[in-house]
Amino acid sequence: MARLARLVNRERPFHGPEPLPTKSGDVPVEVLDQIHLRLDPRPDLAEDHRDWMAVLAVAELEDPKLYGLLHGLRCGGARLELRRSARGQHYRIDYKPLLGTWDEQELRSRWLEPRRHQIKQVLDRGLMVKRAADRSMARKEAKDGAV
Repeated sequence: MARLARLVNRERPFHGPEPLPTKSGDVPVEVLDQIHLRLDPRPDLAEDHRDWMAVLAVAELEDPKLYGLLHGLRCGGARLELRRSARGQHYRIDYKPLLGTWDEQELRSRWLEPRRHQIKQVLDRGLMVKRAADRSMARKEAKDGAV
């Protein structure tokens, strides 16, 4: 749990590279890699990769400590599941992949339950961002296909 604590207690989880170039030219691959891993440190878990990108982007903007917590969970292999309930669709974090290393009771009581409301808000906003991105992509593909 000490690793997760270090992630959560960082003032700024990512200081980033130099600003992106403003003149024409390609963005260096190293910069793109850093951005990509900041938004999802586990792109190898492709099933929910885009979901995590949206959630971590929202978390980084809204609450750097919560971003650190969620980023740490994802590093450990946590997954996002899209669930349906009376309130509609929502994300649920499946943290079971972390249980080989971390104690479930400690994970829940020390890290998840105290921030439950904030986690829920970030997950809901992340889902909204992902849906908006999907709609935008579909419009672009439709436009490109019509040309």
